[in-house]
Amino acid sequence: MAIGKSTWSRISKTPFLFCFLILCNACGGIGVKQDAETKTESLTFDFVLNGDIIYRYGNGYFSRYFRDFSEKEKIYSHAGIIEIRHDSIFVIHSEADEFTGIGGVKEDPLPVFMEDAFPWAVYRPDVPQSVRDKIVEKALGYVRKKTPFDLSFDAGSDESLYCTELIAVCMNKASGKTLVRPGVRVKGKQFYSIDDTYLIKEMKLVYKSDQAETGK
Repeated sequence: MAIGKSTWSRISKTPFLFCFLILCNACGGIGVKQDAETKTESLTFDFVLNGDIIYRYGNGYFSRYFRDFSEKEKIYSHAGIIEIRHDSIFVIHSEADEFTGIGGVKEDPLPVFMEDAFPWAVYRPDVPQSVRDKIVEKALGYVRKKTPFDLSFDAGSDESLYCTELIAVCMNKASGKTLVRPGVRVKGKQFYSIDDTYLIKEMKLVYKSDQAETGK
């Protein structure tokens, strides 16, 4: 995606995004986005449970930068917590506008969260279902409080939360243990990368998008 003068002007006037863009460019390793076909139309998602975590690589301009912050697996750029309510599936996640930085913890229907997302995967915290239900309860609490997006990317407080910080905080609080730890430091601050939240022994893979392609 080329950045025109007007777009670059908006970015440069937003300190968070301007600094983040420079910081992420230094990471390197930017790959080519795969086909955006999610291949979810034929899936019923009956394999998910309340409190599962869903990961995606989206189509936003900054998706590749968030993805490349992961140190071990540079696959996904965003994640959210699945809530099953009656016969519907929702995703609780924290998201900010790419150019204004305005946003926060919110809840979207699964199809909205999955729009133009590929690849994607569902992981399950390896804890009792009662704890997974508490993960959802904690996340919904942040939705009700209208918790803003954490523009400082500081894992030291839950007054504002970015996407993986929301997952880490909810998993840790619900379990009463430190299941997820930040593995990256950015300008002296601890940061939860995407793979920090699922490449841990307390998370089990449930489904990956390539299974939709191959029928595994």
